Amino acid sequence: MATLMEKDVLLEMTTAAMAVLSKQSPSQELNQEKKYLYNYYDALISNPPEIFDFKNMAAKIQEIYNKYD
Repeated sequence: MATLMEKDVLLEMTTAAMAVLSKQSPSQELNQEKKYLYNYYDALISNPPEIFDFKNMAAKIQEIYNKYD
C-alpha cells in the first residue's frame, strides 16, 4: 500500500523511465516496456495511492530504467 508521497515518487520514476526509453531505437521488447510504463502511468493518475505496492513497482520501474540508461 503506497502513500500519497510514494505515489508521487512512482509518477516521477515512471516519467523518467519513459523519457529514457523515448531516446532508444525501436524494438519489440522496448515497445512492450513502453506500453507497461504508459499503462502504469495511466493507472497512477486514475487511482488512489492505497492500491499500489510501492516497493515492487519502484523496483520494476528502476529495472527498466537501468536497462536503457
